[in-house]
Amino acid sequence: MSTPAEDRTAIEELLARYNEVTDEEDWDAWAGCFTDGGAFQGAYDRFTLPDELDRYVEHASGILADWPNLRHYMTNIRIAVDGDRATCRSFLLMTSTKPGELPANVMAGTYDDELVRTAEGWRFASRTVTLDGAVAREATA
Repeated sequence: MSTPAEDRTAIEELLARYNEVTDEEDWDAWAGCFTDGGAFQGAYDRFTLPDELDRYVEHASGILADWPNLRHYMTNIRIAVDGDRATCRSFLLMTSTKPGELPANVMAGTYDDELVRTAEGWRFASRTVTLDGAVAREATA
């Protein structure tokens, strides 16, 4: 059995992996951050994984067309572990860098996560994005 500190470290690794594979556009690895039937409530739409992975990839491709070189950053990470379940709240900042331009902030908000321990490690049962304000972008789906 792991200690609470080991659980928090493992969850922080999941958060970092999520950001890394998202920014690398490794969509199978992105879906692997979720449980089967896990839900991602993004800024524009909700997706259940792995069943709606193709729809999510189409959605994400539209965002990346508008905002190239997207980077995800998380701060103020608060994790609460209760046995094989956990919750996490963190701040989100996303930047985009177009060729020849300086990076621009394109989104800010929070992630609210529900996590479960699986045989493969900690995974998101649900991940919800709440933006701080309006985003100048048409929703794609």
